[in-house]
Amino acid sequence: MGKRGNRRKRGDARLRVVSSDEAQQRVEVEAELQPLMQELRTHMRDEDPMGLLAFVSSLVAATDGRHGFPDHSAVALDDLVDSFIDIDLAETTAALHVLAAFAPTDVMRARIASTLERRRQPMPRWLADLSETTVTEAARIGYPGEPGQNFLVEHRWPGGDLATYVVYDEGLGRGVKDAFPTPMRLADLDARMRENAPGGAAMTFHPMDLATTRATIEQGLVNGAGRPVDDENETWPAGRPLVEWLITLMPAGGTPHPSTTSLPDFSDLPRGWLAADVDPDDVAEEFAASDEAAAIGFDIEEVHDEATIMAVVEFGWQLGMRDPLDWDPERVIVFLGEYLPSTVLPDPQTAQRFGPVLEAYLRWAAPRAGRTGKERAALLRAARAELPDYLEVAQSPQALALRQALVDYEDLTEMWDDLGVVVIGEGRQDRDGSAFEDDSTEDLFGTTLLESLARHVGGQAALEALDDRPLPDEELDLSDVPTDTHDRVREVQSLVDAFADQSFGVELRTAARRFLARAAAGDPAIFRRASRAETAAAAVTWVVARGNRLVGTEDASMTVRELMDFFGVKGSPTNRAQVFLNAVDTSMYTTGNPILGAADLLVSSNRSSILGLRDRANTGLPFGLD
Repeated sequence: MGKRGNRRKRGDARLRVVSSDEAQQRVEVEAELQPLMQELRTHMRDEDPMGLLAFVSSLVAATDGRHGFPDHSAVALDDLVDSFIDIDLAETTAALHVLAAFAPTDVMRARIASTLERRRQPMPRWLADLSETTVTEAARIGYPGEPGQNFLVEHRWPGGDLATYVVYDEGLGRGVKDAFPTPMRLADLDARMRENAPGGAAMTFHPMDLATTRATIEQGLVNGAGRPVDDENETWPAGRPLVEWLITLMPAGGTPHPSTTSLPDFSDLPRGWLAADVDPDDVAEEFAASDEAAAIGFDIEEVHDEATIMAVVEFGWQLGMRDPLDWDPERVIVFLGEYLPSTVLPDPQTAQRFGPVLEAYLRWAAPRAGRTGKERAALLRAARAELPDYLEVAQSPQALALRQALVDYEDLTEMWDDLGVVVIGEGRQDRDGSAFEDDSTEDLFGTTLLESLARHVGGQAALEALDDRPLPDEELDLSDVPTDTHDRVREVQSLVDAFADQSFGVELRTAARRFLARAAAGDPAIFRRASRAETAAAAVTWVVARGNRLVGTEDASMTVRELMDFFGVKGSPTNRAQVFLNAVDTSMYTTGNPILGAADLLVSSNRSSILGLRDRANTGLPFGLD
């Protein structure tokens, strides 16, 4: 119990309870001021029932000792429930209604039910009658050949509204990895997921009977029970108690679907290659002799080409226990967006070869894996869409500085292959400690860096004309914004202003006002939807502050969590932020960060850093460690 004080960010359930009526009244007044009570009150006002349910689910996951949070004892949930029972407030009554469904034991549920019989605060029907929630439909959706599946569970709240909960299981016995709610009907969500599939990938949709869905998710929960807690994942295992309750609303007695609970049958793969039967060198040499390789001037004896093709082949060889020739768009995205950035540090010329080599390899491999021409085109679209983001990371000053440090460290310790991330390309073979092997390599990096900087400020001309004068104090300009959204936009503005005034001052406030006005003009529908102003304000602020490197970076003075806490919003801001980024022509979301794409949205400190990098690239100064 002694460590529980270290996790106040999940809500402090340690409410002091005394016996006398007078003292109890004081406790109730104090409880009103507790962050936990304020959080419950916020979610009670949310139009979507999932706000309150997801928050209480996170409390249960963090306190009942079953979900991997090591600093909570197994009896912490009892303490939390005791606090809610002893303090008679609307907030605790609402929480108890949810806990009556989520509580892990019959004894706890009976205590809660007895308390609720004595409570008199009015509750909305969906909450008072939560036990009447029904599951109406279920399906699974995923990519052909991939073991991971999204299970869509549509349910109807008491009162009639429909919503869908998504449970993601990695398959191959690895179990449930994530789950999250949506306010959409299952059919609408299926259409949305197909529409947004990366690289034009074709997702497969399979309706499922409810008993099979329940058995499959139950097995997935068992398989994933030992997964370490990911502190960056706001929805899992925080959502596990909610999922455990939701599946009880489906009939029991089904048999788990094999797609996510056991190793698949590889006997019908087009070529039948298993990872254990394939030598990556043989695959690389077979590709090197192909017409596709010849078309791009591929030479396996050349250091950059050899490093590139081995990274491609080893990815297919190591991951997923599948034919290394059998790729799909999702695998392409994982390769460029996750595997390469976390596994290898290439020199700039090797990084540049990933584009043509990967495309040539996919052209060569697709027909050998039985892929159609349409499927091959989808693979190439995915590669071309993801490549710019990868190159921006791989050729950044930070990546090259880390590469140089790793070369030096490995040379000092001879721990060449023991560090998890390895250097590939030049410097890997001859170990001379140089991040740049010749002037042409350094020139290539300088050119790439200037192109990246230009994207941040709005083009090459804007980069050349850039200055670092502070942004002025400027009013919100709604001249291009439809008048019916003005009140809503100003409500969001007032929240953004309050954050800027308390944290980073006038420049951030002006940049955020400009971005907000452009988003409202670009997509007024954002401000016509029924949603919390705090959520919109948090998203806008995160875009502008993160885009200016003021929050969430190693050298920033504020974390993303602290920003979100200011607005009283839980979860990641990225999904909502992308709606605003899409509404502003210059901006985009890439490599986990927003690019504002306009110099007048950048604060002076950010522009000063860009100027330093621009001048260094233009004068040919090295970018290794100083």
